[in-house]
Amino acid sequence: MKNKLMLTALLGLLLVGSFAYAEESDDEAKKRLLKEYEKVQKEREKEAERAAKEAEKQAKETAKMAQEQETQSVQDIANQATENGEVVEGVAVEGGEVAVAQEEVAPKKARKDMTESEKMDLEVQRIKKRMLEINDKIENYNKTNEMLDNLEKNVGELEKRVSY
Repeated sequence: MKNKLMLTALLGLLLVGSFAYAEESDDEAKKRLLKEYEKVQKEREKEAERAAKEAEKQAKETAKMAQEQETQSVQDIANQATENGEVVEGVAVEGGEVAVAQEEVAPKKARKDMTESEKMDLEVQRIKKRMLEINDKIENYNKTNEMLDNLEKNVGELEKRVSY
C-alpha cells in the first residue's frame, strides 16, 4: 500500500512538474529556437571561413610548387642548351649563369602538373565551397519565408483589431 501511495505521489509530482516546465509561451520558444539557430549559423560561417582559408592556402602551395617545377624545367632546358650551344627563346645566358624570365604559371599548366590526389582535393574544396554557398542561400530563403509568415500573421492580427 505504501508503495502505491509513494508511486502515485511521485507520478503526481512528475505530472505537475512537466506541466510547469511545458508552459513556455510560443514567443519564448521561438526566441530560444532563433538563438540556437543563430549559434549554428555562426559556427557554420566560421567553418566555411576556415575551409576557404585552407583551400586558399592549398591553392597557393600548389601554385608555388607548380611555379617551382616550371622554373626548374626552364632552367634545365637552358642548361642543356648552353651545353649544346643552342639558342633557346626566353632564356638568356650571361657569364655562364642562366637568367630566366619569371612568368605567371597558367592555371591550366598548374592543374596539368598536379597529381590526381591534388586535383581531387582541389575539386573537393570547390564543391564544398559551392555546397556551403547553396546551404547559406537555402537558409536565408527559409529565414525570409519564416519572417514573411510572421509578418502575414501580424497583419492578420492587426486587421482583426481594426475591424472591431
